[in-house]
Amino acid sequence: MEESTNQPTAGVARPFTPGEEAVGITFNPANREDVAVVKKLCADLFDIVEKSVPAEDGTIPTARKRKMRDSALEAIITAQMWAVKVITLK
Repeated sequence: MEESTNQPTAGVARPFTPGEEAVGITFNPANREDVAVVKKLCADLFDIVEKSVPAEDGTIPTARKRKMRDSALEAIITAQMWAVKVITLK
């Protein structure tokens, strides 16, 4: 997966992590701190889970472990979206 070269945090030029890219870390039109915290936590969790099944290090993870990883990543993104929805619901 190619990383984006956008800036995830103000003043720090570095590529997004896969988790930051997945949660849309910079998309927060109302600039809410609570939304930023949820997105950061979910991005960190996403990165931890994704790294648990390396793809480029020559190992061949089991199909079961890949499936569990993929399900976990999907659940993290779903939870992040619902959490932001609840926080911002008017």
